[in-house]
Amino acid sequence: MADARTREHTDLSRDEQGDRQGGGYHEVAVDLMSALLGGDPAWMILNLANAGVIPTLPDDAVIEVSARVDAHGARPAGAHARLSLAQLGLVTSVKACERLAIEAARTGSRELAWRAFAEHPLVRSPDLGRALLEGYLVAEPALREVLA
Repeated sequence: MADARTREHTDLSRDEQGDRQGGGYHEVAVDLMSALLGGDPAWMILNLANAGVIPTLPDDAVIEVSARVDAHGARPAGAHARLSLAQLGLVTSVKACERLAIEAARTGSRELAWRAFAEHPLVRSPDLGRALLEGYLVAEPALREVLA
């Protein structure tokens, strides 16, 4: 988000600076809508469908990428630099985790939910994945109704 900000905030009070630096999504949303509705084109960092930007990932995988936005839509800035094997492993591992989490949410599957945690590169453990899910189920009782 910091990369997407273009305004200088030095003339704001400390509280106003904190509010604006705490998110700034409203500014990005307004800039995005303006560009899409025919205002000045903009370069933004957005979450878009991969659509071949990173060849190894599925086209429908969501990636965060520099994009040009104008009245014709938002398009990735171009082909992504080739990823190293370590980067590629990390990206595909996180995407696999995300896909499992999405499927868990769609189906209400506890098994897929703990597997999503277990797949994450910072976890990499079925036991820890199960423990993390159980912790969330305790902290967020509404999740127990969603996950069978």
